[in-house]
Amino acid sequence: MTFFSAPNDLEIDRVATAPERRVRLRVRGDLDRHTTHVLMAAVADSFVGGAVAEVELDLSGLTFVDAVGVRCLLACREAADAAGVAMVLCDPAPTVVRVLEAMGLLARLGVAGPVTEEPDRAGTSSTWHDGPGDWREWSQRVRREAVETRLRARDAVERSRAIRLAGTSDAEER
Repeated sequence: MTFFSAPNDLEIDRVATAPERRVRLRVRGDLDRHTTHVLMAAVADSFVGGAVAEVELDLSGLTFVDAVGVRCLLACREAADAAGVAMVLCDPAPTVVRVLEAMGLLARLGVAGPVTEEPDRAGTSSTWHDGPGDWREWSQRVRREAVETRLRARDAVERSRAIRLAGTSDAEER
């Protein structure tokens, strides 16, 4: 039974769980600017009545997420925190993992269940998650690499500014 659906390929089913204080929302399709309101409404509706202690977002069927979709996931996390409800992302699809990994948000959003590789990516990435046993180590390594990448980008921007300013002063002298 579909709990919510949107015209642009997003369906959210509310799945019965035990214990009753836990709600599982199965999300399928694309999470983008056209569909985020549907997920926000489904998450907010799961809090109604205050009897819920945990919301699980099953993202195994999520095929696409863009920056607006990521902001939506963060907003859902904030709404859950404000309501005193735990929220966890379950079984995220590999495409979703890659986006959240690139943005450094996997740990912040809280992921449960397997983080799986796509068959054609197996063994191709040094930062790809190898299984539940090394999750913390992998997460720390990804964070360190993200910090290093940001520092390298900052240095490149500063060098570019210096080159541009040097070129401007040379032009003024002529």
